Amino acid sequence: MQTTISLASDNEDILLVKLAGKISLKTLYDFLIAFHELNTLPAHLRLLYDLQEAQIDLTKEDLVKISRMSGLITFNYQSVRAAFVVSDPDVTALTLYFAQLSEHPDGLRHLFSSKEAAMNWLRNQVNYNT
Repeated sequence: MQTTISLASDNEDILLVKLAGKISLKTLYDFLIAFHELNTLPAHLRLLYDLQEAQIDLTKEDLVKISRMSGLITFNYQSVRAAFVVSDPDVTALTLYFAQLSEHPDGLRHLFSSKEAAMNWLRNQVNYNT
C-alpha cells in the first residue's frame, strides 16, 4: 500500500490522505498507529481520504475492527469529519458500510465521487455542528 499524508494548503487544517494499491487489515492497522503518533493535529479533525487508486481487500468484520480502532484513536478529538473520495464500485460499497460504523460521538463520514465535492463539504464543516 502506498500512503501519502499532507495538508490541503497552508491556511487550511484539512488533512489529505491518499491510499493507493492493495489495502489489507494489517496495512490499515499500521496506518492508524502511525496516525495516532501525529501529535500536532487540530482538536477538530477534517480528513480527506482519496481512495480512487485503492484496492480494498477487507471483510465487513475487518471494517468493524478498523472503525473501532479509529474511534479509539480519535476519541480525544472534539470532532472528526472524514470525506472519502471513491470511484471503484467495490471500494464504494465497502467504504459506505465503513462510513455507517462511526463511533465518535461527534464524527461524520461521507462519500464523494470527486475531490472538489469532498473539499467543499469539509470546508463547510468549520462550525462542527452539521
